[in-house]
Amino acid sequence: MDWSGERYIPGMGGQIETEHLHRYAIARELCSGLDVLDIACGEGYGARLLAERARSVAGVDSAPDAIANAAARYPRPNLQFRHGTCAEIPFAEASFDLVVSFETIEHHDRHEEMMSEFRRVLRPGGVVLISSPDKLHYADLPGRRNPYHVKELYADEFESLLRRYFREVRIFGQRVCFGSYVMPFRDDSRQAFLTMKGSPECVAAEKGIADPVYLVALAGNAKLPELACGIFENTRALVESVVQMRVQQATEELETQWRRRVFYRLGDAIDFRQGGNAPLFGSEGWAIPNASGTWSVAERPALRLRLTEPAAGALRLSARLIPLVAPGHEHISVEVFANGVSVGVWSFGEAGVAEVATTIPGDRVQGQTELTLEFLIDEPRSPKELGLSEDEHKLGLLLIELRLDPA
Repeated sequence: MDWSGERYIPGMGGQIETEHLHRYAIARELCSGLDVLDIACGEGYGARLLAERARSVAGVDSAPDAIANAAARYPRPNLQFRHGTCAEIPFAEASFDLVVSFETIEHHDRHEEMMSEFRRVLRPGGVVLISSPDKLHYADLPGRRNPYHVKELYADEFESLLRRYFREVRIFGQRVCFGSYVMPFRDDSRQAFLTMKGSPECVAAEKGIADPVYLVALAGNAKLPELACGIFENTRALVESVVQMRVQQATEELETQWRRRVFYRLGDAIDFRQGGNAPLFGSEGWAIPNASGTWSVAERPALRLRLTEPAAGALRLSARLIPLVAPGHEHISVEVFANGVSVGVWSFGEAGVAEVATTIPGDRVQGQTELTLEFLIDEPRSPKELGLSEDEHKLGLLLIELRLDPA
C-alpha cells in the first residue's frame, strides 16, 4: 500500500513508527479474549497485532483501497475488515468489548456522531481507547499546520467531549523524546511517575508526562481497567530520526543557499509538476508536487520571485491549471495579487485544464527586482465535499505551469 502523505504504513521507521506501535502495544495489553473494533484501521497492521490476543477483531476504514489491502495482507480467522466511517459504523449495537481509535478524530469534524456510534456499538462494561493530538503542543506552540487535519482539539475539549458520552474517563499523555529513564526494577505500584528536566544549574520535576504531543484516553460507563503505561523502546527508529533530522537540516541549509542564488528570468516556465522548479519559488500554501502539478492547500498560496533584472514595464502572467469545480460547486474565482496589490481575477465554471492570463500594470512592477505573487482562492473546498474522494483538506487549484513575460 502506497504512502498517502499522512497515514502510517509499516516500514516507514522514525518517530511516527514509535508513536503508532506504542499505542497498539498498549491496546494489546487490554484486548485478551475480547471482541475489538479498530476504527480507521488504515493499512491493517494494528488490527493484526490486536488479533494475536483478542477473541475477534474488526478493522473499519473509509478508504476502500485500504480495506482491500488489509484483507489481502492479513488473513486470519478471527480478523475481518469492512468499509465504513467512525460516524457510521457498519455493526449492530453492543457488538464490541473494546473500541480502538488512534489518530482519527482530528481528520473529521463529526465528533459527536463518532462518540454516539462508539457508545452504540459497545457492550455494557465496554471501553474506548482513543488518541488525539493535543492542539496546543502539536500545532500552536511549534507553529505546525497539518493540511490533512480538519479539526484538532485542545486537551480540555477532548476530555469534555468524552465525558459527555462516558461516565468514566482517564487521560494519558504521549510524546517521543531523547533522554534517560529510571523505572522500578520490578513491579512496584508505590513508585510515582515524574517528568524531570533541567540543566547543570537547575533541575525540576512534575507529576506525570510533561507537554504531551498526543493524548490517549480510556473511557467507558463502568469501572475502567488499568492501562499498561510504559516505554516503547525503539533504538533503531531513534537513530533513523537523528539521521533524518540531520539530513533535513543539511537540505534546508542547501535550499536556503540556493534560494539566495536562484533568480527568475522573464519568459521562463515555472513547472509545478513533480521534479519541476516551482519549489524554488513557492513560499507557502502549496502541497508536495505530484506528476500532474501542485495543489494549493491554503486560501492564499504565494510565490516569491527574484528577477534577474528590474522589470521595465507591464508584465503578462499566464498559467495552466485545473480548478477544483464539480456538479453543485460549478464556480470558483481566484484573485491575483502582485506585491500585495490586486491585479486581476480568474473565474472558472467547469472542470478540466484551463489556461488563463492577466496583465500586471507597469506602475506596479517597473524597476522591481522582487515580486510576490499571491492567489486568493474563493471558498476552497475539499475533495470529500465534492464527492471526489475521502480527502478532507481544503484545495483550490492544481497548478501545472506559470510564467511571466513582458506585456
